Amino acid sequence: MKRIIILMCILPAFMIAIASCQGISDDEKSIVVDSNYDVIQMYIDILQGRVNFHEGIYAGWPRPQYFQSEYISLADYLIKIGDGIAWEITAFAVVDMTGSGINDIVLSLIHPQIMERISLVLVYEDGVVYSNIFTRRNMSDIRIDGTYLRSISSHWSVAKLAFELGVFSSEEILLSLDYFDSPDNFDLFVEEQDNIEYTRWIPFLAETIAEDLLIAWRSNMRY
Repeated sequence: MKRIIILMCILPAFMIAIASCQGISDDEKSIVVDSNYDVIQMYIDILQGRVNFHEGIYAGWPRPQYFQSEYISLADYLIKIGDGIAWEITAFAVVDMTGSGINDIVLSLIHPQIMERISLVLVYEDGVVYSNIFTRRNMSDIRIDGTYLRSISSHWSVAKLAFELGVFSSEEILLSLDYFDSPDNFDLFVEEQDNIEYTRWIPFLAETIAEDLLIAWRSNMRY
């Protein structure tokens, strides 16, 4: 019964999003409804505080306790990583960060006191959503193909996020020129990367998050 009620609540927005989807075949629309419904609903439930998620682990990083906790709500998580002061969600993006073929959710967070910004990535796997946080040095300038800039020590790189069994890792696609063997190929890659659009950030509004997420999900099917 609860699932039916939830479906009735989000169905109007979902149908609007699908109906307005131009240039996408009926087969592709059907895939969204049939294959991605559970994923979309899970994300909406988490963002609206009805369902908890699991904190993932980042390979190679020290593993503080909050990366290994059991299921936690979004509200509690924002307080936990802020040491008692909740980070605020300012915007979100729908993009396939991990190359799985299923969209992930990226939340842009800001600390209300120190005004630091970080990204919180939510990834769905086998009925569970996992999370990990990334500083601006570790993830910035996200593109619609899921690539992003990563600045480590004195050099930067273009990276792609990998995820498996609750473990996140960054795969380097291209290091900065100092670490690249061919300046010409480096310049060509940079030019191609510059031609890829940045992902669209949508203001996070609790009252419209379900409809906004559905529309963004539909739009991201093109990529």
